[in-house]
Amino acid sequence: CKGFNSLAVTGVMENAPNKSHFHPKMLVSMETFLYDDPAFVENWMNINAYTYIKIRETSDVKQVESKLTPFIHKYMAADVAQFGIDISEWKSGLQPLQSIHLRSNLKHEHSINFNITYLYIYAAIALFLLLVVCINFINLSIARSIKRTREIGIRKVVGAHQTSIFTQFIGETFMVVLIAFVISICIVQVLLPFVSSFLEQDVTFDNISKLSMVLISTSIIIVTALLSG
Repeated sequence: CKGFNSLAVTGVMENAPNKSHFHPKMLVSMETFLYDDPAFVENWMNINAYTYIKIRETSDVKQVESKLTPFIHKYMAADVAQFGIDISEWKSGLQPLQSIHLRSNLKHEHSINFNITYLYIYAAIALFLLLVVCINFINLSIARSIKRTREIGIRKVVGAHQTSIFTQFIGETFMVVLIAFVISICIVQVLLPFVSSFLEQDVTFDNISKLSMVLISTSIIIVTALLSG
């Protein structure tokens, strides 16, 4: 840091998660800058900082956004004029914090963000592969069902209804899909390091226990079982 001979450590924080756009090695308060060199922070052009603000839930985001550009023009016009820059071309806006990692590609980002388009591509490929697997499973089930015609016929003779036979086949399919899901989770855990190396991204699988992921996984299992069954 500029002019700092020593700094006192007042707290230690955990590393930011991989999906964060912000991975600081240390944080220094603005008060520390003011104490070290008050004149340094008087010029707005010296402050190269990312600004985060928290807006009240009842506030109108568009109204707050409309006041940012006039605010910057008012306080930075003189400093910017020294460099021959026309500040009238500067425009400011608000960006949701959670959209930065996947939907932001601005100049001077904290780090290289991930592009949400790739997620859509990967999801489309995964759904296509899942559909192909379901079709193959249907073909195998039809082939196996031919060998089970005697079993189904005997069950009908002894009084089994169509609903119970349907429930049996759906139940068997559900168990196969559930077992396949568990095996796939294990395979993913093993292959994650290789996938991370191939994509040159630190891919993690730490959200599987979250409620949203549990609901999504359960929905995929049910839909796949019904579709293929």
